[in-house]
Amino acid sequence: YEVLLRKFPSLYNYKKLDRSKMGSALPTERSCWPLAWVKPVLEVSWREVRREAGLDAYFFLRYIRVCANITTASAIWAGLLLWPTYYTGEGNM
Repeated sequence: YEVLLRKFPSLYNYKKLDRSKMGSALPTERSCWPLAWVKPVLEVSWREVRREAGLDAYFFLRYIRVCANITTASAIWAGLLLWPTYYTGEGNM
């Protein structure tokens, strides 16, 4: 961490950067529709996330995505394996 902090200070101290020189790709207008924020958020690239929010937020969001993928894969396999078992079971325990 200490070596990378000195070599790439913009990765770890993004709040100290001059934000006026950087153009934001994130929308600033508000919508009256609920969940209207979902589409713009899904369209933001990982490079923009790292640039706008910093390296910590980037890795945190990647971690959440990996957890969601693991949960989805586990749920699909559990459904494929358990649904036939529950369907053919008698229900008398």
